[in-house]
Amino acid sequence: MGVLDADAWVSWRYPARRFVIVFELMNIQRLSSLLLVLLLTFSAGLCAQEQDLTDLDLVTLMSMDVKVMSATRREQATSDASAAVYVITRDDIRRSGATTLPDVLRMAPGVQVAQIKSRAWTVTARGFHGRFASKLLVMVDGRNIYTPIFSGVIWEEQGIFLDEIERIEIVRGPGGALWGTNAVNGVINIITRKAEASRGLHARAGTGTNENQSAALSYSGNFDSGDYRVYVDHNETESLERNGAPLLRTQAGWRLDRSLAEGSFTFQGNFRDNDFGSTNDPDLRELALTSQVGNVLANWQKDFGAGQMDLRSYYSWTHRGAPGKWDDSATGFDAQFNIERIGRHLITSGLGYRYATDEMKAPSAAHSSSKLEISQHQWNVYAQDEIHFFQDDVRIILGAKLEDLKFTGLAFQPTLRGLWQVTDSHTVWLAGSRAVRTPSRVELHTRMELGANVPGVPLVLLLGDETLEAEDLRAYELGWRFRPHQTVSFDLALYRNDYERLIGGAPLPPVFEAGPPPRLILPSAFANIEDTRVEGAELVAEWAATDWLNLEAQGTWQDTEADNLGFFPGQIDPKEMYALRAQIDLPRDVELDLAWRSISRLAGLNIPGYDSLNVRAGWRPVDSIELSLTVENLFDNEHIESSDDLSLLPGATLGRNVFARVVWQPKL
Repeated sequence: MGVLDADAWVSWRYPARRFVIVFELMNIQRLSSLLLVLLLTFSAGLCAQEQDLTDLDLVTLMSMDVKVMSATRREQATSDASAAVYVITRDDIRRSGATTLPDVLRMAPGVQVAQIKSRAWTVTARGFHGRFASKLLVMVDGRNIYTPIFSGVIWEEQGIFLDEIERIEIVRGPGGALWGTNAVNGVINIITRKAEASRGLHARAGTGTNENQSAALSYSGNFDSGDYRVYVDHNETESLERNGAPLLRTQAGWRLDRSLAEGSFTFQGNFRDNDFGSTNDPDLRELALTSQVGNVLANWQKDFGAGQMDLRSYYSWTHRGAPGKWDDSATGFDAQFNIERIGRHLITSGLGYRYATDEMKAPSAAHSSSKLEISQHQWNVYAQDEIHFFQDDVRIILGAKLEDLKFTGLAFQPTLRGLWQVTDSHTVWLAGSRAVRTPSRVELHTRMELGANVPGVPLVLLLGDETLEAEDLRAYELGWRFRPHQTVSFDLALYRNDYERLIGGAPLPPVFEAGPPPRLILPSAFANIEDTRVEGAELVAEWAATDWLNLEAQGTWQDTEADNLGFFPGQIDPKEMYALRAQIDLPRDVELDLAWRSISRLAGLNIPGYDSLNVRAGWRPVDSIELSLTVENLFDNEHIESSDDLSLLPGATLGRNVFARVVWQPKL
């Protein structure tokens, strides 16, 4: 093939299945810089072989191979997963200085996070950027938090208490064979702490240039047969919009862990009240100015001689205020059975049921629906067999999930995965999977006006279509993990995603209204309009240099075949994302954390790329008190990260932000 240049293509072909993975090497200058960093990391890691490993604490060594359960729905080391897995630990969250969950998720490779405005975010994996990203499944302790109204997550409404999170597991790539519909491009599973993990009173307060006030209080204790935790959290955030009022959010919750019927039982829940402020700017359209969100979850686990049973049930609800009053709720039940090793086999199986309703109580001028109330019954069954060969060096995973969907019928989502531990330091894995994405309530039944109040801009009218079919993904992945030394690791994932029946806006003949005022109406209808292909590569390198220095470098490259998807532009994702992180422990209990990221331009949205550096300094004057100061966008005065899906205008301008925090937790 000759020497590779900036436009070179590299391909691998698997003859039996025509397994093709292709990715483009773009922007050779930035790529060379990243490769130089990785080379220095690798060289330093080899030199580190001379140091005494007793100088490194156990947490530092184990953080490079933590346990996860989201890849196979049973606990395993990340090195044993036949998927692209990344874990954000509790300590990573603390040292990031982040105050919102989307900001925390910026640490994950292959996950694109952008703030649209004060209240709105977009979080996507492996493409299809947008506020209501429909191809990423997000869960909290296994509870699905997406809304069928938009077939995505409304991030500003979610009541997730950062101090309660134990870890966040991110699986890039399809997870439909285990987790079901909408687990198309990835799965994010947020796992909260057990009540016994902390004891006594925990208080936190902070203030900053953007987040004006932030405070939280939690208490954990125990009783005869279990442990409990209660908490309350409040924050006030300055509006980024013109003439906007501050955003107020208050939440409270609890968790109870105890033994029950020779198993472990958890009962938890929270309630969150959101006031998103108001604005006098007519160009800014929103879903609601207020919302109240709540949920409860019960989980019972029991180990048997042959395996484990896991039963889970939950109920969640959301009430949204004006301009469009829209309520939704969901009730779910899941039962999972893990059978321990039977010969070569590890078997996981289960079934589930979900009942979801939504009701539009007061349609707004910009948004109405042909059906004001919808209810959906959805059941599923799944099974997976992990077969071990050659003293566990080779593993084959076969699995599938069958779901009954109200609007599109049965969905069959299979996967075939393989993992080969070539040596103690080399592991190769590959996978072929199918996943589906169900049409949202908006795509099926909506009538939505976009850009109605923007002078000189035609009115865009979007209409739903009840005959839409589910989107279909055929995904092919190849991964390689290399650990040349205990303190150095490399993780590479290549993928090709073939999408069929993507849902977009199909334009209809324009209409002119004489007025007054006169205006041009551009109607479009949601339709299954296009097939496309996305190819990419994700590389992560980690180096635990010493017990006081941890480094991580990331590079993500992606190319989308489509130029447009009907009404929506096709090139809406960055082709390149780079990140570097350093965690430094200085003398006298001082911490220094650096996080740099570089995001290339969003060509379809005409939004330039940007670079950002966040710096956090932390200090423990005594064991019970932690003081920290975080500066976001240290050298970047302002940039725009995305556009507003509702108004079609560029998002808010983000600038430098300083945030100070104090945490108090007395030792018992």
